[in-house]
Amino acid sequence: MKNKITLLFILFSAASFAQTDEWRFGINLGCHGADTRFVSGMTTAHARFSADGFSASSFDLTARFDQNDRIMILTGLGFTQTGFDFAIAENYSLLSRYREYTTIRSALPEVQIPFLVAWKSRINCRNHRYFIGGGLVMNFMGDTLINEYYVAGNEVVTADTSYMSANFTAVHQARIDPRIIAGVEKVFRKGGMFSVSLVAHFGTKRLLDATVRYSLDGSSYWHHFASNGTYLGLNFSWYFRPFGWKKRQESLTSR
Repeated sequence: MKNKITLLFILFSAASFAQTDEWRFGINLGCHGADTRFVSGMTTAHARFSADGFSASSFDLTARFDQNDRIMILTGLGFTQTGFDFAIAENYSLLSRYREYTTIRSALPEVQIPFLVAWKSRINCRNHRYFIGGGLVMNFMGDTLINEYYVAGNEVVTADTSYMSANFTAVHQARIDPRIIAGVEKVFRKGGMFSVSLVAHFGTKRLLDATVRYSLDGSSYWHHFASNGTYLGLNFSWYFRPFGWKKRQESLTSR
């Protein structure tokens, strides 16, 4: 842990003492699918039950420093979610397909502060270039306890006889996780940039637990799942032109 914290400070210092006229800010929108795993409970599940992981969107305010033509440093503030999705397949009308599943979803907010370094290729004739890199991400999530219950049809029943129920728990903690990024970006003539990238985020600690119970065809089932926050995502980023860009262009034009 001390080595990770030391590396974070080195990256932060390198970004802080770099030339400020090469900084640029950006906005990032993304989506990802998180990994969840079965840890205990009944190993046999009903065919209508599914626990297929968790998908969520993300929003980031990004600060980027292009140290030179080959190296860039990324940091910022990100907002996303993590959690669980459970579903039971239902008979449905072809006129109302949205009722095909009964679901329980728990989405917990998460704040992220990345410190990443990436290598860039040279810009080609179409003003495209590729990049690949990685680093560490500080994650913050509060503790919570959520109970959600669903019943069959319109019947009013108590929690212990519900059609499907789930209990979610998360431990309050701040953690540091590794992340890898790779993508392509286009540089526009007016200084802006648009990039598309793949993000692989690797959770280092157990974050969430969920116990789901349901009754189908006269039998009761229960399963326990866990998540460490590992996910694979796709990000779309827009970077505004860097500070001092207009003055540099005027200087180059006047020569």
